[in-house]
Amino acid sequence: MKNHYETLGVQKNATADEIKSAYRKLAMKYHPDRNPGDKAAEEKFKEISAAYEILGDSKKRAEYDNAGSYDGNRYGQSSYGGSYQNAEDDPLWQWMNGAFNRNGDSAGNTRYRYYRYTPPRQPEESKGEGLSGIVSSGVMFFLGLFLFKYLFWFFPIGPIICLFLLVKGISGFFRSLGRLLK
Repeated sequence: MKNHYETLGVQKNATADEIKSAYRKLAMKYHPDRNPGDKAAEEKFKEISAAYEILGDSKKRAEYDNAGSYDGNRYGQSSYGGSYQNAEDDPLWQWMNGAFNRNGDSAGNTRYRYYRYTPPRQPEESKGEGLSGIVSSGVMFFLGLFLFKYLFWFFPIGPIICLFLLVKGISGFFRSLGRLLK
């Protein structure tokens, strides 16, 4: 693993402004938009960004200077468990409160990305399927009318079943008719 100070080309006792200046110069030089298709420049840009993410934050820099590396864990806890002495040190708590600053600026303003769900398209019905839908909904409607006379005496279930068949038949008829006329 390469030293982050060497990656940015600064001394270990460099000030925050010197680190920021060195990062900006190197980021402009190796940015993927300025070097399209250059994989080496893209990898160098990632290294520079990772180095600045640690050296640009005073807490992360202090831990890096003391331990020789920074893994994001405080108080010597492992990445796969452990407890935090303070709720504000917990990454989940920070994320839930908008302070987890992976895609934001130094003030903690996080840029959120919203994704829109698009349901899969249904296959179009053929004319035969549309006609069979009209016929089946018509049968359902007339069955509801016919049974209404006999099931009316089985109150309250009989009329409810008949009304369900009537409404289902009418709505199915117009749905199938609409698909046929598309």
